[in-house]
Amino acid sequence: MKFSASLRLEAIPHLIGITAALQRLAKGGPAGSCCLKLTPKKLYLNTRQSSCELYAELNMADVFSVGWLLESKRNNSVALQIDPKQLHGTLKLAQSCRRISVKLAKRMGQGALVFEFTDLQLANVWITQEARK
Repeated sequence: MKFSASLRLEAIPHLIGITAALQRLAKGGPAGSCCLKLTPKKLYLNTRQSSCELYAELNMADVFSVGWLLESKRNNSVALQIDPKQLHGTLKLAQSCRRISVKLAKRMGQGALVFEFTDLQLANVWITQEARK
């Protein structure tokens, strides 16, 4: 599996809103109770609790800059279990950066999203969002 992309800066406020809703809904559930799925055309985020479900579908071109890479043996789609609270915090931190790169990495045998931020005041800041496969 391979995934690398640059996050579009104008997509960050929208993603922060979605992850805030996911975080509030997933509060009652276990950590990592949100599914993130990447396909060649769409990005899906969803969580389900006993009383309701939240589902978001975004165009990859609206979220990531041109030139992103997604490869996998499963029809070029990747699914991860993530903690919406961690993803929300990472995106809030990213809103003040001028460039955000997102990559898929393997941490302790599991898939993880790795965010690399470039800030005007700092050279490079690396923050990792651990995610279950």
